[in-house]
Amino acid sequence: MKFRQVILQAALALSVSSTASAQSILVSTVDSAPAGRAPEGGFNYAEINGASSMYGNGRHEAAYFTMGNYIAQDGIGGYAIVLDPQIRYAYKTGSTWTRQTVDPDGRGPTVVYNEPGFRNVFYRRNVTMIPFNTRTAVWQAYQAIGSNTWVRVHVDGGKLNPGASMNNVSSAMHAVHYDGGAHVFYIEEGTTVLRHAWWDGYLNSWNYEILDGDGGANGRIDTNFGTRTEALMAVVDGIQLHVVYVDASNGDLRHALWTGAGWIFETIAGAQRNFSGPLSAVMFQGQLHVFAYDADSADLVHVSKVQGAWAEVVVDGDGALHGSSSNTWATTDHVAGSSVSAIVHENRLHAFYNATHPDSRPYLRHVEILNGLISYRDLELTNANQQWLWSISTYVDGQNNLGATYVRGSPTLGEGVENALHCPSTPPCAF
Repeated sequence: MKFRQVILQAALALSVSSTASAQSILVSTVDSAPAGRAPEGGFNYAEINGASSMYGNGRHEAAYFTMGNYIAQDGIGGYAIVLDPQIRYAYKTGSTWTRQTVDPDGRGPTVVYNEPGFRNVFYRRNVTMIPFNTRTAVWQAYQAIGSNTWVRVHVDGGKLNPGASMNNVSSAMHAVHYDGGAHVFYIEEGTTVLRHAWWDGYLNSWNYEILDGDGGANGRIDTNFGTRTEALMAVVDGIQLHVVYVDASNGDLRHALWTGAGWIFETIAGAQRNFSGPLSAVMFQGQLHVFAYDADSADLVHVSKVQGAWAEVVVDGDGALHGSSSNTWATTDHVAGSSVSAIVHENRLHAFYNATHPDSRPYLRHVEILNGLISYRDLELTNANQQWLWSISTYVDGQNNLGATYVRGSPTLGEGVENALHCPSTPPCAF
């Protein structure tokens, strides 16, 4: 038996645990609201965006028929949004939203993080190599806090610098701030090797290396890595760096670990599965935790170390009972095939991911794990005209509220960037 509770109210009591206080959900449009959208079933929509001629203040109308919108959250209330073919950034100061164009020629996916004094956006855009053809490259745009100017830097792909790649950069890319500088990890198209670019502030230059995919020492292998969006993620843990990515030839999950002194590589999951992405990784209680989509079973799988060995557990999609109450039943719907995003909040492990209703409508689903106990919530069920829900990005805001941004839409209605925020009181918190 399967239980589903579709949340279609702005002020809905949610139980984080059996003793938790009442919670509420608010969904709001951050940017690129699809034309013709109306609030559904009591949800409150803050029309922060729409056609610029109608709404002003830098709002931008969504592109149609593109499936080109991505969103990334900087963790403190700022959003980088791809409106194919441009990168925009939105952030809120007090009650005022500011929206800026980062790169009019930018493409997704995007990665965003803040470092002291600067905002950073990593993304892709085309470059022309004369006499070669156009290449898709990875770029960085950064902005000093308080400035309105974005500085754009060509990182790699279609680049002739020593150690750089002249090939295309795929959609499998991620960036982190580590040891005082930017580190970018990405799968190169064609060769499908894992590459690493990092900024050397002393030499004022980018450095490059091939990490995995060409064979070699310390666990490296010769294989083809997955190039789809959300098929790679990097995580910082003190002096260590973790990179999780997909071995597309074998359907495995790979793990690269920078110990502070060198790289080691291993396959951590996939012997009985077919991992292809998406995936999401996060540190929790001193351990790396990975949520990944198994394409063969259409399940969401949780991978972590148990007593020193990597273990795989199906979290959702198998219809199993993971507790003793109605909200501990997994669904049998197709889950996590488009997007998944994991985060730690109040000593609990959370993952937000897409799922598909039996009538083909996509919806947003949430799982919470505490001491091995699993509970589920169905958040937003899209209307009959919506055909996809993807590009989920999680964050905790300045009031310690757990949130998730995501893109949903259809060829006829365009795409909208939405925000589901888990608030501690009613009325729901404002955006």
